[in-house]
Amino acid sequence: MALGGGTTLSVAEVVARIEPDRLCLVAFVDESRKPAVSAVSWVRGRPPDRVDVVVGWRARLLRSVSVHPEVVLVTFSPSVLALSGQAYVVDAHVPKMPLLLARLQIRIEAVRSAMFTGGVLVAGPLVTKAYPPKLAGLDALVSRYLAEAGESVEDSAP
Repeated sequence: MALGGGTTLSVAEVVARIEPDRLCLVAFVDESRKPAVSAVSWVRGRPPDRVDVVVGWRARLLRSVSVHPEVVLVTFSPSVLALSGQAYVVDAHVPKMPLLLARLQIRIEAVRSAMFTGGVLVAGPLVTKAYPPKLAGLDALVSRYLAEAGESVEDSAP
């Protein structure tokens, strides 16, 4: 995949840049066959071609991928990149969390630049989280879970 300035990145290089707690967008087709987008930050790249995403148990994204697994993950590093692939549920219930969460894994098939011609990303989006006190430490719990979740479960993937 070519970026501006002659830079070329492979799927594995882009996936390796996806760090926990970075804002990404996931575009998908919802259960009523309408386009939808969800912002996610509980993500982890799993080179060469997988990305884990943790979402709330009631997320439309979670319900939709079993019917329409095709998704596009948009990331902002080093530019605005669209990673297309197939998503599937690998853990329907993330253990030991104060919320009901699930883990999806996206098998990345292609990476394309989504930046308009002449555009240069100077800084990625910054997000502040304001959890209620009972959810203090949630990001650390999810990050630890993603780190310990291991590599893909591709043998059981569709």
